[in-house]
Amino acid sequence: MPRLCIRKGLDDSVPRVNDRKIQRTDTKLTRGSTVARDELHRDLVRWLRALRRQPGLLAAERLAVSAPLISFIGNGSPVLAWNNLMALRKRYGTDPESDVGAFFYLSGWKIGGDSLEWRRNHYARRFACDDRTALRRADRGAATLATLIREEVNYDRPCGNVITYQDGNTASLLAIYRVRTGETFPVPRLSMDGTRWRLDQLAESSDASMDGFVDRRLKVINIPLVRTREVSDPCVELGLVWTPSIWPYWELVGHCADPRLHWHFTVDRSGMLSVSLNWASEVFTTDSFDEFTFLDEVSMSDSNDGWFVIDMAA
Repeated sequence: MPRLCIRKGLDDSVPRVNDRKIQRTDTKLTRGSTVARDELHRDLVRWLRALRRQPGLLAAERLAVSAPLISFIGNGSPVLAWNNLMALRKRYGTDPESDVGAFFYLSGWKIGGDSLEWRRNHYARRFACDDRTALRRADRGAATLATLIREEVNYDRPCGNVITYQDGNTASLLAIYRVRTGETFPVPRLSMDGTRWRLDQLAESSDASMDGFVDRRLKVINIPLVRTREVSDPCVELGLVWTPSIWPYWELVGHCADPRLHWHFTVDRSGMLSVSLNWASEVFTTDSFDEFTFLDEVSMSDSNDGWFVIDMAA
C-alpha cells in the first residue's frame, strides 16, 4: 500500500492521500455537483436520503411528512413541493440508470417496496449490477438533486410578467406568460366587472434571448375607468387566474399618467392576480372627479404582432 511521508515539523492535521474514508465522504456529497459543499447542501442530501428510506410508493403522502423539504421547495405547501420534485424527476431522472433516476427508483417510484434494502436488490436484478452500485448511484443522485434544488428550484420556474398603464380615461394591461419549451401551459382566465374570458387563443411566441422558453402574450386595451365617489372604490378591477403546476414568480409593474392614482397588485396562493386602480387617499379631493391626466406620449407599443388582443372599446 502506498504511503505518504510527512517531514517532521509539518502540520499532522493534513489528511493523507490514502485516507479512503475522507475520499468517500467527499465523493458522496459532491460528485455530480458543480458547487462546493455547504451546510444547506448537506441538509438537503440528508432530507432526501430520509425520504428514500421510507417504505412504499414514492408519492405526495410520503413527502408530506418531510417538513424541511416542504418548507424549502414548496414554500410550506406539500402540493407545490411535490410538483417541484416531480418537475425535477421529469427533467433529470426519467432514466433509472442515471444517478438522479436511480435515486427516484430506490425511493420507490412506481415500484414501492417495504424497505430501501428490497429496492436495492430489485434494482440490481433489473439492471444487472451490484446492489452497492445501485446505492452509490442513488447517493450521487441525492447530491445532484440537492444542488438542483438549491440552485434551480427557486429560480427556474414559470414567470408571469404583468404591466399596466393608465392614460386619460382608459387603462391597458399587458401580460406575458413564460414557461419552458414542452411544458404544459395552463390556460389563463381574465375577468373584469363580472365578465370572464378563457384565453385559449394565446399563441406561442419565442424570444431569442430566452433559449428554452416560450411566451404567450395578452394585451387588453381601452379599459374604461370609472370616476369613483369614494376613495376606497377602485376605478377599475381586473382578475387574472393562472395556475401552473409549479408556483410561478411574478413581475408586476404599474404606470400612471395621473399622479393621484396608483395601481394595486395582489397575488394569492390559488393563482389569482387581482389588479385595481385606486385613488391615493392623501390627495383625494373633489378635484379627483375632474378629467384623468393623459400621458404626454404613448409608452405602449402600437404593434400587436405576437399578442392576443382584447379591445374593450370595440
